[in-house]
This record gives sequence, C-alpha cells and structure tokens, in this order.
Amino acid sequence: MPKLSLALFGSLQITLDGEPITARLWAKPQALLACLAVEADVPHRREHLAGVLWPEQSDDAARTSLRQALRQLHQVIGDDLAHFLDVTPQTIQFNSSSDCQLDVTEFAVLIRACDQHAHRQRETCRACVERLQRAAALYRGDLLAGFFLKDSAAFEEWALVKREQLRHQAIAALNTLAEHYARRGEFALMEQAARRQIEIDPLYEDAHRQVMRALTWRGQRNAALAQYESLRKALAEEIGAPPEKETLALEASIRDETCPSPPALTNVPHPLTSFIGRQCEVAEVKHLLETTRLLTLTGAGGCGKTRLALQVATAIVHANHFKDGVWWIDLAALRDPALVPQAVAAPFDLSESPGIPLINVLTNYLSSRQSFLILDNCEHLIEACARFVEALLSACPRLRVLTTSRQAFGIGGEVTWRVPSLALPSADQPHTAKEALHCDAIQLFVERAMTVAPNWKLAEHTETVAAICARLDGIPLAIELAAARLKLLSAEQIAARLDARFDLLTNGSRTALPRHQTLRATMDWSYNLLSDVERVLLRRLSVFAGGCTLEAAEAIWAEDNSSVRDGLTALVDKSLVVVEQTDIAMRYRMLETVRQYAREKLIASGEAEAIRDRHLDFFVTFAEEVEPKLRGTEQFHWLDRLEVEHDNLRAALE
Repeated sequence: MPKLSLALFGSLQITLDGEPITARLWAKPQALLACLAVEADVPHRREHLAGVLWPEQSDDAARTSLRQALRQLHQVIGDDLAHFLDVTPQTIQFNSSSDCQLDVTEFAVLIRACDQHAHRQRETCRACVERLQRAAALYRGDLLAGFFLKDSAAFEEWALVKREQLRHQAIAALNTLAEHYARRGEFALMEQAARRQIEIDPLYEDAHRQVMRALTWRGQRNAALAQYESLRKALAEEIGAPPEKETLALEASIRDETCPSPPALTNVPHPLTSFIGRQCEVAEVKHLLETTRLLTLTGAGGCGKTRLALQVATAIVHANHFKDGVWWIDLAALRDPALVPQAVAAPFDLSESPGIPLINVLTNYLSSRQSFLILDNCEHLIEACARFVEALLSACPRLRVLTTSRQAFGIGGEVTWRVPSLALPSADQPHTAKEALHCDAIQLFVERAMTVAPNWKLAEHTETVAAICARLDGIPLAIELAAARLKLLSAEQIAARLDARFDLLTNGSRTALPRHQTLRATMDWSYNLLSDVERVLLRRLSVFAGGCTLEAAEAIWAEDNSSVRDGLTALVDKSLVVVEQTDIAMRYRMLETVRQYAREKLIASGEAEAIRDRHLDFFVTFAEEVEPKLRGTEQFHWLDRLEVEHDNLRAALE
C-alpha cells in the first residue's frame, strides 16, 4: 500500500510514496482532502462537505462536484484511495489508522499528550519538553498558508478557526520551551524559541519579554533595549497602544541594570508537608558543604534523612550559589546498580554516545560546571554509588555532592553526618500545650495529627503525647505513623500499645542500633494493628517497585478481589499505603521504609517466590498487551503507561 503524506503547516504539500502530487489536483480536491484529514475523528455528511466547498452551486450540482472531486482523487491516488477514505452514500471520513503521515495530526497528538500528562510543571517535565520540541519542529507556518478558495467563504472561515487554534497551541508550546531553556541556563535556545513565537505573532509581548530577558542574561543589554524599542514602535503603528505594564517594568529594570537574575536551575521537588524544626541541623549541614565536596547524611530508616536533604537543597537553590544548577536524583526505586549513571544523567537529558560510556558523557558535561547533586536513598546500591560518585568528583573539580544513605560510602574525602532525632521534651517537668509546641517532636506529632483528626486538641493529651514522642526517640517516621493512628485510637491507647512493643524489642536484641530497634517497634506495632487479610496484602504489595494499580494488586492477590479493595482502603487509611490519582490510573505505593519492612515479612512468610511469579505473570501479560498499541495513534498514552511501570518492568525482568 502506498504511503500518503499531507503537510498542512505552511504551504500545502501532498506526496504519494515521496512523489509530489499537489500540482495534479485541483484546488477543491486539495481542500477536501485537507478538511477530511484535519478532522479525521468524525465522519462528514456529503451535503455538509458539498455546502462548504461549493456554496455557490445548487444542492444537486454541489453533490455532483463532490463526486467529481472524489473521482479526481481516485485518478491521482489510485485504488488505494479506499485505504485512506471511508466513503459511504451518506458520509466520507479520513481513515486515521491508514499509512498516512499528517503533520497536523501528529502535532495535535503531541500537544494532547502534554495536556494529559501528570507532572508538577510542564517546563520541567522531560517527557513533555521532548514532545513540545517535536511539535514545534512540525509547525512550519500557519495552517494552509497561501491556500485560498475565493468562492467558498465557509471553507475560509473553517480554515481561519483551525489556523488560529493551531497558532495558539504552537505559541504556547514555544513559550513553554523558552521557559524550559531559561531554567536550564540555555539562553541562546531561549531566545530562539521566543523569536519563533514573534514570527507567528509579531505583537505577542510575552515572547518579546523572553527575548529581552535572554539577551540581558547573555550580557547583551543594548540588544535587549533595542528589542523593546522595536516592539514599542510596532504596537504604536499597528494598534496605537503602548506596551503592557510588565514590559515597561522589564525595560526599566534592564536600563537600570536591576533586571532579575535567571531562574535557578533545579529539579528539587517541593514537599507537600511542612518542615518542622531542625534549623540548627540545616545550618550545620550547609556549613559542612562549604568545606567538603561529598557529604553523606546517615541514619536509620525513617530518621528524616531525605526530608533534611530536601530542606538543605531548597535553601541552596534560593541562595543561588551554584550557577549550573541543583539537581535531585532519587534512587529508592532503582534496583540495578548498573543503572545509577542513567538515573543521574536523566535531569541533564544526557544519554550514551556510540563508543563513549555514560559515565564519560556525564564527566565531560559536568567537568567545567558548578553544579550540586543530591543522591537520595543510596544504601541498597552503596558500592555502585560509591564508585560512581568518586569518579564524578575526581573528574569534576567544581562539583559538590550530598547523599543520603543508611551507611557511609567509605571513600576518600567523604564527610559523614548522622541525622539526629527530633528534639524531645524534658522528662522531669510537666508541660502546658503552649510550652510543648516549642518541642520539634511534639510539633510534628500535632501537625500530622491535624491532617487525620482536625478536631483533635493537644491540650487534652499533652503529657501523653510527650511520652509517645519520647518512647519513639523523636524519629520522624515513627511519630508520623503514631499520629496517623489518631484516626482509630486515642493518644492514651497509642501510648499503651507502644509500651508493650518497645519492651519486647529492647529486650530482644541489645546489639542492634537503638534507632533501628525503635523504628522496627513502630513498624511492628503498625503491622500488628492490621487484620489478618491486611497483613497478607501489605506483605504481597511489597513485591511492587514504584507502586501499582488496583488491577496489579488484584493479580498478585489472586483471590477474592473485594478483599483487595477493602484491604487497600484500610492500608491507605492507616498511612501504610499512599494513594495517588494520575491521569492514567489510581496508583498505590508504600514509603520505602514500609516496603522494606513488608518485604522482610513476605520472605518470612514463605510465599515470596509465589508472589514474585504472580508479579512476573502480570507484567508479562501487560507488556504483551501494550506492544501492538505502540504503533497506533495512542502510542504516547501507552508510552506513558510503560514509563509509569518502568520500575515494575525492571523487577519483572530480574
């Protein structure tokens, strides 16, 4: 079957197997093909098409002209026209599943995928930026530029509406790309994306401001002021209006040399919960980073290493000490040590080059840059991370690295800093609620308690809460888990249960670290509050890497599915499983510490191998179902599905 290609952006170009056929078609058949291709998602009634393209003719004559247009398309394209058009006595529709390359359709698919993708910010989403770059490359100019049917006002009106819609989407895509390049410090590319917007809409002031900022940040202040002047003249000549207030303010700041600095280069996530206390710890870690190039935050799971690292990273971003960016790499879901370089390269959009290992690509990129990396959750990949970080620091003299791990890397130049527990109340005096809130551990308990029990009052339970925090040694995760139980138990009931579990574990193993004992006591306590079904489900859910859908959970359960739904609801309510609503599906995941605890329980139960087999079977079936869909019009949707399940697919491969 021949391949048909329609390029509708810019001048109309129609090719068949690479050979141009536009000149062999009259204007009306070209317009017909364009209309059908742009709106391939719906069938078009013949009388409607006839009225749009031949409005000056009678109904019968217009329908005859439509048949003649179809006949000419058949003469030029041949019998294979039936593959591209679904023609019935009443309707005509373009076959979107045919082997046809249509730039407008591809453009729309890319934009729609960005609109439907779950991300914090589009300009920092790597997948969406790649889509927008491809969409911008497709946009060669206005839809059907220079194509005109003088005797069809209805067609021209349709083309005008579509043209404006696509023009708006192209400008928005380029605007996002310009902001993306600004965040990466790539000001030449930022200027290029902004100027393309101006080519589409010469009076679009946001794009002019992007050009002005890009030129200023590149040290071309006079050129930035000249850009403003050209905009001012164009506005005066075209619409008789001055520039917007924001443009005037930007021009004044450039002229006075007070233009704001470029946005900080970073992908550091923004936590959804407040950071409690630890101002002294943040200050000390920042001070250590002034004199060391590798600092490792150590401590037991749940002691707050990640949260402290996030707070330090945010402070460093705001201080803007690293002109080439502050970059966060979370290794919690990674299982293959060989993939550590890929995880670190991802924020920089770097990949292997032929014959050049990725570690060399990274060192070449970072060697002259003043960057700050944070590698979170390294303990399960400790040897690979140690070798990798040592190689990076040896080759990149201006690079600094902060890591979190349950154990130190043990390499030269490393400084380790154990993350302490939260400050505890003094045990030898009573506390009022107001006094107690000055204690970090109690303040954390209260803030997390209010999220599950908004009407709960500290004043009624001050001494009990102080005792709970003391029994938990001020470990943040343990305190948060305890506070979450207020949805089911009173503070006094929580304290009573903690008493029994702490005594058991303290007497059981004197050689384990105290914090490990306390965290395990907290986890055992949470686990023992579950029903038998909930315990089995929690253990089995630990087989998933990076979370799962309800369907995946049902597959590894392989019993009564209502038990899964009820069990998941209970585990979410008890803060052992987190539920996340995405555009693709509702997903369930566990905090890494909870998952590791549940994984140990799964192994101890003797059913680990069977559950791993169910996990493998589910994702083999999933991959087999997705593979043929990667060639259809919804390929980006299914690529997103694969991306979400990436860690599970890796686990299945293992």
